[in-house]
Amino acid sequence: MSKKRVIFMGTPHFAASILEHLLTFPIEMVGVVTQRDKPVGRKQILTQPPVKVVALEHNINVYQPTKIKEIEETLKELNIDYILTCAYGQFLPQSILNCAKEDALNIHASLLPKYRGGAPIHWSIIKGENETGITLMRMIKAMDAGEIFAQKSVNITLEDTASTLHDKLILCAKELCNEQLMNVLENKVVPRSQNDLEASFGYNIQPEDEFVSFNRPAPIVHNHIRGLVSWPVGHALLDSKRFKLYGSKLSHQKSVHSPGTITKVDTTGMHVSTLSEVIIITHIQVEGRKLYSVSDDVSYLSQFVFQQFK
Repeated sequence: MSKKRVIFMGTPHFAASILEHLLTFPIEMVGVVTQRDKPVGRKQILTQPPVKVVALEHNINVYQPTKIKEIEETLKELNIDYILTCAYGQFLPQSILNCAKEDALNIHASLLPKYRGGAPIHWSIIKGENETGITLMRMIKAMDAGEIFAQKSVNITLEDTASTLHDKLILCAKELCNEQLMNVLENKVVPRSQNDLEASFGYNIQPEDEFVSFNRPAPIVHNHIRGLVSWPVGHALLDSKRFKLYGSKLSHQKSVHSPGTITKVDTTGMHVSTLSEVIIITHIQVEGRKLYSVSDDVSYLSQFVFQQFK
């Protein structure tokens, strides 16, 4: 039996890790589609997407259209059996999906129909879920609404951040591919429909989502902070300065001050009142200063005791 001809579409580190793994499968990877190189960092250095880096290392042709429709004719010429996407970052119109002779598949980082959209990892933590996972699904014109071929779950702990969960889900995706991908490519799996009535959405994080209000119960504040670590990172405001919140933990000590009040700074962290219990900020970056553990700069941060985050 000839190998299936597959084109992979993805962009960030998550997708690059999956691409690297897929290259061990008995398929023919005929090309990779990814986003354009972008300026990164303070010096705006033009940087290749992680997926492009992996593809070039393995001498795979790379396509970087500004809009995916630009390479429609190229995709047709490649005689593709399957399109396989993972965190590509562009919506695929039906004409592109039709370029695959057999099917277009997506590896999505949630247990669909929960958290359709571009930031399912962040929102599963922000919303306080205790599990999430990977879904291998059929792509259709509607966002993440296609039939499901296979799923695999992982637990979310109270210590998980978006960063640690990201790494858990990479391993989960690799395991799911090991267990089911070839069966799907060989048409041995019957997919099931999603229940649209159970759908929820994990849209891309917007700037307003990064503001952390302490005027909520402590568990909700904790979920919000860790759901944005280590990117894009939540923040609160004090004295017109932005305090970026890189870590927190629950104290289970009842709040007796107004929400947002910094009640103490010690080697365990910055203690802040919420609507219920005190939450402890363990890692912080004050505007104009470097990121550090609160325990490393207790003397500086102590000046803010009994001031209130807005």
